[in-house]
Amino acid sequence: MFIVSRRSKLLSATLIALALCPAMTSVARGEDENRYGPFNAFDLRSKYNTSFFPEPLLADEMDADQEVRFNWLHTEKTNHRADEASVEIEKSFHLLTVEVEVPYEREVETEDGEKSRSEGVGSIEIAARHPFYQYSAPSRGIDLTLGARVELAIATNSEVSHDNEIVAGVYETLALGEHFSIQASAAYSALFGPDEGGSQIVEYAVVLGYNFDIQSHVLWRVTPVLELNGESGLNRDNRGDTELVGAAGAVFTFDSLGLVQPKWSIGYVFPVDEAARDEFRWGVVSSLIFEY
Repeated sequence: MFIVSRRSKLLSATLIALALCPAMTSVARGEDENRYGPFNAFDLRSKYNTSFFPEPLLADEMDADQEVRFNWLHTEKTNHRADEASVEIEKSFHLLTVEVEVPYEREVETEDGEKSRSEGVGSIEIAARHPFYQYSAPSRGIDLTLGARVELAIATNSEVSHDNEIVAGVYETLALGEHFSIQASAAYSALFGPDEGGSQIVEYAVVLGYNFDIQSHVLWRVTPVLELNGESGLNRDNRGDTELVGAAGAVFTFDSLGLVQPKWSIGYVFPVDEAARDEFRWGVVSSLIFEY
């Protein structure tokens, strides 16, 4: 009786396993169908390149984008004002994004009632970024993209631009649920030129955003954004020096105008540590963006 009972249990377990196999195989096949690219590193369900992640106020962008962007940054402290305006063009080729930015900078210093001014075209920046791994949970609760980026800043030999710069780094975009996002980046920067040539810096940023979907006839989405941007010196006189800058604001996404979707971002910029306070006391940043 014991042998017969044992055989019955084994037969029942086998039948249950055979019944579950097609369903398990179907789930596995469904998961595989969403993966593509080299080593199945990418996921068709990813929110990357879907306009889910907001444009940062100060930090380098991390999502894939096709846009024309006009930026303005104003900072002040006692007897010192600085402005930077720039035009930025981004073009995506599937997941690869190429970016060109041309800035114009101006600084005004007042000392003993006399003003001194320096201004000119800043270093022209050419950058590219591409993800190397994506994961999207079946429940869509977690959506992660990891990527790498490179940047070359070419000096224009104006009053404000003498050094060339090479930047290489990594970034991540993380969506938690349907509204909250965390973007982060870290990069190594090396300067070449007569002013600060030889300096090596680590740059890093964290960008938090929360999408409120409005979807009216005018306003499509509002995204409050909070950022922390920093850099730390690696060598020479700046070894160990750290400068932290914060920004708080919002990105307003408007309804599409034909093939173009306008966005406007505005934020308050503030120093976080003493090194940043030596540079400025407060600032304002704003961007007008046209996605196409």
